[in-house]
This record gives sequence, structure tokens and C-alpha cells, in this order.
Amino acid sequence: MYSNRPGGKGFEAEIEVILYIVGFFIGWPVMLFLMAERLRNLGKFTFVDIISDRLDPVSTRCVAAGSSLVVVLLYLIVQMVGAGELVQLLFGIDYAYAVVGVGALMMIYVTVGGMVATTWVQIIKAVLLMFGGSLLMLLSLAVLFDGVPGRQGAGGPVVAGYAARAAQRHLRRDESRTGFPPPH
Repeated sequence: MYSNRPGGKGFEAEIEVILYIVGFFIGWPVMLFLMAERLRNLGKFTFVDIISDRLDPVSTRCVAAGSSLVVVLLYLIVQMVGAGELVQLLFGIDYAYAVVGVGALMMIYVTVGGMVATTWVQIIKAVLLMFGGSLLMLLSLAVLFDGVPGRQGAGGPVVAGYAARAAQRHLRRDESRTGFPPPH
């Protein structure tokens, strides 16, 4: 009913999906603080450097390179599918031609421009994403509060109705677990 994406499926199943979404951003700094000092003290930069000191360096680096290529290939497939769908939707051309065209365009600008061109593309994408996210947040707040903090606007009843339905769903879930109605 809600979505085919993980957040929508989690909402339908009443799973706290936010833990999975935010978990990386909580776990990454902890691992960084725990491991960065040890890596610096060893004079190494990556975990592969440490493992290759302990094990056979050639086979360790081959396995690391192969696994990195698999991850990059899977990431690239997803990116190409998304880019092909977007170009097909925007320009109305066939999907196969869109994927080939986007792939050729990416290879050309990386080959001609090198890492400088790739870096500028990432900078432009980051600025556009920050602008779009900020605009979406401001428009959402304008709908909820009509631009005046403390006063509910057109979105107020929608949010209140959602909160009431969520509370009823949790009360029914608690009652079905214990067999007793919740205390009032």
C-alpha cells in the first residue's frame, strides 16, 4: 500500500527502519575512532595493508582487488539502470540507447577531463542535492505551518490523522500480544 522501497515496506510491517538507515552513520565514526589510531601507529593506510603484512601479500591484494571490483560493478549496474530510466523518461528515447549513450558520455568526460572533471561533477551534484533537499524541507514546512511557527496550516489535519492512526495501530498490536486491553 505504501511503497515498494525498504522504508515503505518497513512502515507496513511496523519495523523501525530508521535504525537501519541511521545505523551506518552511527557505526562508521565509532569504527573510525577505534581503528584510525591503530592504523596510523602501524604506518598503514588500509586494512588490506595490515592483512598483507600478516598473510601472503600477492594473494591478499588479488582478493581485495577482486572483491572491490565486484562491489563497484554492482554499484555501476544500479547507476546505469537509473541513468537509462531517467534519460528515457526525459528525452523519450529507447532504454537500450539511453544506457549506451549515458555510458559513452561518462567514459568520454572521464577520459577527457580526468579526475578534475569527475570531481566537478560530484561538486555540482552535491550542490544540487543540498539545494533540492533544502527546498523540499522549506516547502513541507510551509504546508504544515503556513510559514508561521506555532500555527498549523493545511498539513495539520493530515499529520494529526496520521498520528492518531499510528497510535491506534500500536494499541491494537499491544492488545494482540498480551490479550489485555492497554491501560487508559
